[in-house]
Amino acid sequence: GSSSMASVCGTSLSLMDAGVPISSPVAGIAMGLIKEGDDFIYLLPTRFKKTFAKFFNLALLGQSGQSYQKFTFGNNREYWFLFKYTPVWESDGKVSAVALMAIDVSDEKKSEEYTIKVLQRLSLANSAGEIGIWDFDFNSAIITFDDQCLNLYDKTIDVKEHLPKWAKLYTVQSRSKILAILGNQSLSGKKNFELELLLENPIGTNEYHKLKGTIQYKGSKPTFATGILLDITKTKVAERNLE
Repeated sequence: GSSSMASVCGTSLSLMDAGVPISSPVAGIAMGLIKEGDDFIYLLPTRFKKTFAKFFNLALLGQSGQSYQKFTFGNNREYWFLFKYTPVWESDGKVSAVALMAIDVSDEKKSEEYTIKVLQRLSLANSAGEIGIWDFDFNSAIITFDDQCLNLYDKTIDVKEHLPKWAKLYTVQSRSKILAILGNQSLSGKKNFELELLLENPIGTNEYHKLKGTIQYKGSKPTFATGILLDITKTKVAERNLE
């Protein structure tokens, strides 16, 4: 596999050198299997052998598969890779080999781990008071609410809402604040934000909400945001009465 994997690396470098747009660089490595007759040996990390053997053998039977694996290198840095196993079919309908691709997904996995930690902290905060938790996907422009958030809107919205539809619940000024942050695909550098919003209520008292959140990026592009939503109407009314 060394020469074929070298061609993968060379192709990736050639495309980048020529200025051809690619989604991400690709590197190829030899798969780490030495086989002679029915005897074979894996040149792989011990904890990866079982996972590799499982998906490799399934691919030999004609079933594609994929698995995630975390490695710690000499510099104590952790990397995540997505391994894809693809059977190589011959004209007679038999599998003659397995193509193995390793993709570095460290950034995505680190973002997932960070999100889990944030949601755990938010969950604790939510159980301690009337605080709603939300998350937002920049790619789909969908915002997702928990039950506490839904209660703040008297169940007038769905668990998942498109950003523009949800933003319309607020005044024009508040709506502009929301869209300037969550509706901005070119947003860069801003990781934490806090907004005070005014919710118009045609049949009752207007409400003041506080929206706080943290934004995650992939490179310079915002991908995901999560945070809390709480009703601060009583506080705002009390402040006005003191003026």
